[in-house]
Amino acid sequence: MSINDFELTSEDSGSSTGQTNDNLWYKEKIREVTAEGNLKIPTDEVWGYWKVLNSEEYFERLFLDIDQAEKITNETVANHYEEIKRYLERWRERESTGISFAQTHGGYSVTELAGKLNEAYAELKGKRSREEYINAYLRRRKNKSLKSLDPVIKAVLADKVLTYEEKMMVYEAGVKLGLNITETDRYLQEEMVREGDIRDVSSSGNTVKSAENSTATASYKDDERLTIEDLKDSGMIEEYLEGGGKLTGEAWVEFYKKIRQSFAITGISELKKLTEEKGIKQENETGEKRAASRTKSVLEMVFVKGGIFLMGSTNGEYNEEPVHVVTVSDFMIGKYEVTQELWKSLMGNNPSWFTGDDNLPVERVSWYDAVEFCNKLSEKEGLQKVYCVSGDEIKMDTNANGYRLPTEAEWEYAAKGGSKSKGYKY
Repeated sequence: MSINDFELTSEDSGSSTGQTNDNLWYKEKIREVTAEGNLKIPTDEVWGYWKVLNSEEYFERLFLDIDQAEKITNETVANHYEEIKRYLERWRERESTGISFAQTHGGYSVTELAGKLNEAYAELKGKRSREEYINAYLRRRKNKSLKSLDPVIKAVLADKVLTYEEKMMVYEAGVKLGLNITETDRYLQEEMVREGDIRDVSSSGNTVKSAENSTATASYKDDERLTIEDLKDSGMIEEYLEGGGKLTGEAWVEFYKKIRQSFAITGISELKKLTEEKGIKQENETGEKRAASRTKSVLEMVFVKGGIFLMGSTNGEYNEEPVHVVTVSDFMIGKYEVTQELWKSLMGNNPSWFTGDDNLPVERVSWYDAVEFCNKLSEKEGLQKVYCVSGDEIKMDTNANGYRLPTEAEWEYAAKGGSKSKGYKY
């Protein structure tokens, strides 16, 4: 046996009994064997992984990892097949001496498990048939993942309105299931059509998805209730928020029931949107007051309400991360780029190439220069420094109340418009 071989005994595989296919307890060892070496099975004892022969997936029956299919050759398949076959043939010989195979193999006979092994080998021994099997497997796996989105989609469409935040929630669930944004969005659109009469307000336009797969402008039924504008002016939402109310879970339903008796509001999603707008306005005002009180410099700060967004671009560079869902907490950011005037007042120099107007943004600044600037601005205003510089080492104190550089996610979120974004790339 070479140094790349793995001998899989009952000692390193765990008990050979008491496990089920559903546990998938053998997957890690399959990945390890496929990646690092050849399969070697002891023939003089019970193989702790014999239950792979009952797997629904043919690759697993041959102790191969389908996710590494690109490196699996016809020779690899044949080697694994012959190794498992030898194990079964050895046990067939032992049965002739009175040793029971079924007693130590869950009641299965050698013939039954050999049949499952041969079935898998016949399908995977050739490259073309192996590729066809992989494609069918990937379709099954994707369909299973899409079906797992059903509870999430059902929840966000319960009030017949799809908001931007709810769409991001579906996207995030899809990413966790291994789906890309395009697949998730296509499935969401199909479910909206199937559900019928869904108003999509996740982008700038308000549209209705009907079961007939048509799109129409949203309209409101005339009744005797007061309008949405009346609700905005009523002060009921502000009163709730000022009282410290937080609408989560069933509280949304109760608040909606109370509101809809008097106001022509179409659903919980619309109420959430109105409440969020009021809440953001209050937080903005609070944030602006906080920004004004903490600094007398010309650096104007604005409050950014956190949320979920799609980070990246579908047409980015080849070496960039794919589009993915990111959650950002509330933060404050400079309303404008740092001016040359502010930079000179703190740093005592102006590295910019384009000069002549102190209101121009400072440029030709390194990351280390920016860190030093943040610390000096914090020091000037009596705040705690965020960055601790020791030689070439820089540590960040996340509990400090001073200035820091925005993270890449924060910068992109702010540049896209934060929670108010309509899906623009910049």
